[in-house]
Amino acid sequence: DPATSFEIDPAVPNGDNGWYKTKPTVTLECSDNLSGCFSISWSFNGVVFTEELGDEVVLSDGEIPEGELTLHFFSRDGATDKDGFHNQEITQTESFKVDTVSPDVDFYTLDGVSADAFFNPNVPDDVEIFIDASEPVKFNIIRVLNDVDTQVKFFTQTGSFKETATKTWDGEDSGDVIVPDGTYTLRVDIKDEGGNETENIDLETHTITVDTKNPEIDDFDNPDD
Repeated sequence: DPATSFEIDPAVPNGDNGWYKTKPTVTLECSDNLSGCFSISWSFNGVVFTEELGDEVVLSDGEIPEGELTLHFFSRDGATDKDGFHNQEITQTESFKVDTVSPDVDFYTLDGVSADAFFNPNVPDDVEIFIDASEPVKFNIIRVLNDVDTQVKFFTQTGSFKETATKTWDGEDSGDVIVPDGTYTLRVDIKDEGGNETENIDLETHTITVDTKNPEIDDFDNPDD
């Protein structure tokens, strides 16, 4: 029977945790010392196979899907029986993981809603920050920025890969001092399990306003005067 060899380039995954973060090239090569090779068949689902004539198949780019993959493959040699069937090797499998897509933030909320948040840290009060990513990630840094783009506070969540992060900001900076009144935004760096990183994602649709001043009456008209 024929035999098929499997080769993947690069041989060692170039991402984190055994993932390829660029599409690898897979080469399947058939060998048969008697009747020669007729074809190689391959499939990523083990059900629908693509048969290619010859003794070599090279898979790359769009032929390699994303995700945790198992490639099924077998070869047929040039000999046929009385019914026209070729000798076929037992199906082999090889597994590898591919993730070439950088993560992103799908949405975020402030105090549970997709809207601006206003609070007075002196009350005391705080604002809950909830961020939902496109896939499980590590939130390497969640920055709180003032109106001149300077970081006043930061949070991290790097213990495990999760799709969401929830942080509570009490209005204090990294030195535990209440920040000046004003409008603040968020900026996020995230990294997925495969090692793809997306940095400086600005979350500016909804802002956080710190307001510690009581309202004042500038003018008053007495209707009885």
